[in-house]
Amino acid sequence: MTFADEINALMASTGKTQAQIAKDLNVSRQAVQFWAAGRSEPKGANLYKFRQYVAQNSITQKSTSFRLPCEGELVEGNWERVTLLDVDTSCGEAYFDESTNVIVSAIDFYKPFLHDLPGVASTHGNFKILHSTGDSMLPTIQRKAVCLIDTKQNRITTDAIYCIQADNNLFVKRVLRNFDGSITLISDNNKYPPQVVQRELLESAKVLGRVVFVLNADIL
Repeated sequence: MTFADEINALMASTGKTQAQIAKDLNVSRQAVQFWAAGRSEPKGANLYKFRQYVAQNSITQKSTSFRLPCEGELVEGNWERVTLLDVDTSCGEAYFDESTNVIVSAIDFYKPFLHDLPGVASTHGNFKILHSTGDSMLPTIQRKAVCLIDTKQNRITTDAIYCIQADNNLFVKRVLRNFDGSITLISDNNKYPPQVVQRELLESAKVLGRVVFVLNADIL
């Protein structure tokens, strides 16, 4: 998910306009306009303010965009239940196998919100939730953030953030495609250098899906 994806998803989920976000963050409307168009991104204090703003609005919007179901509660109406698997991503060893990984919780997403998220390709039943670990994707993805994965997008066809399994390691990284068929894994935390994965090594890896939404709050 690019920064433009994030801010557009925020506007879609909250109903806020660019002018309202600019006022709330005390920045110019043109700045927000450029962020939403992908022409620039906030840095320093403005980036920190935006992350705090997203977290606050995500929690506020929980009752209308997503909710935690009660034990035994059936999903109904215009909601889709997405399961959280007992596996962490980003750094460290973790193995993903749907036949063995235990479902530990779930979040119900309001379908219009879910399917209007930028970059979503799935229509139903192809979403999973994983927790993040480590600090390599800070500040975009914080520790114990909830990462919504569109598992239908299990091939790297565009530059975006993906969840990738290589051997027993599970990573969430920003992916840049290269002309020679290799990819570059980029950590948003600049203390971690980019890593180039050659095409032959990429063939042995498994793309679990594209990250289409991040909730930087430990709600599960």
